[in-house]
Amino acid sequence: MKSLKINANKIKDMIELKDLSWNYPSSTNCYAYALGLDVPCSKISNHAYMLGCFSEDYLKKKGIDVYSLSFEKRLQYDLECLELSHEEVDPDYKLDNIDINYSHFLISFFNQVEDYHFLRKSNINNAWYHKKGYFDLPKARDDDGKLITDPRDAFFIYYNYAKTLKIGYKNKR
Repeated sequence: MKSLKINANKIKDMIELKDLSWNYPSSTNCYAYALGLDVPCSKISNHAYMLGCFSEDYLKKKGIDVYSLSFEKRLQYDLECLELSHEEVDPDYKLDNIDINYSHFLISFFNQVEDYHFLRKSNINNAWYHKKGYFDLPKARDDDGKLITDPRDAFFIYYNYAKTLKIGYKNKR
C-alpha cells in the first residue's frame, strides 16, 4: 500500500512559507511547518507527518525500510524525493535576494534518541519559528520563553541542536 496519496511534485507545489497564519494546527506538526506544508496530513499521507513519510514508497521499492534509518538520513531522502535542494549552512547564513527569488529558506534540525524537532527562519523578522506538536500554533519562543534569534542558543527540554539547512527548489517556481 502506498503511503503517499499524492505525488511529490504536487506536494512541493503546496509549500507556502507563512510565518503565523497557519490554517491547520491540529493536523500538522513541526516538520510540516518547517517545510511550509499547511495541509492536513490526511490529504498527503496515510500516516502523520514524520521523517521518512515522503520517501517511504521510493525506499520500499529499493528494499529499504525507511524507519530503520537515522532521522538525518530520512530527512535527506525526504528532501530528495520532494526535489528540494539542501545544504548545511551556519544559522547566521543570510539569504540574499537571489536566494529568496529562488524560493530558498532555512530550517534547523534538533534531535534526541527517540524524536526530532524543526524550526524555520522567518524571512520577515529573522526570528526562528516552530510548531510544537499537533495543537500549538507556530511561535518564535523556546521552552524558556525566549525569542529564538539563533537556534544554537534555543533551549528545548527534550531536544538538542543538530544542524541548519538551506532548503530550496532546484528550479525556479
